[in-house]
Amino acid sequence: MLGGGWTTTLAPVAAQMAIAGTVSVDWDATNERHRLKVQLVDGDGAPVPVQTPAGEQPWQIESAFECGRPPGFPRGMAIGVPLALNFIRPPLPPGPYAFVVEVNDQPAARLPFQAVAAPTGVPPQS
Repeated sequence: MLGGGWTTTLAPVAAQMAIAGTVSVDWDATNERHRLKVQLVDGDGAPVPVQTPAGEQPWQIESAFECGRPPGFPRGMAIGVPLALNFIRPPLPPGPYAFVVEVNDQPAARLPFQAVAAPTGVPPQS
């Protein structure tokens, strides 16, 4: 792992990032399709907009996953599904932000961070 657990990033440059974690799927919810959504929000909880070919849209990643239940797996045990998302975070002005993670439209995690201006004389990362 490189850079795990960071809480500060430079503004206003774009940055290569990844979010990794495990989703716990209840025994009775295995063998079903689940929806994952990660949205970037500002300090007020408003979606961060980005320009796309279809016009301005909120920055988000949406995906689906499904996990099977092995034969003989004990009833009531949850199954962990490891997930990793790699992406380029858009340039952000200085301020507080968070990645909000939802599974099946239910809150699953909130990953807050700060975007800070580079000190004077320090070239931006590329």
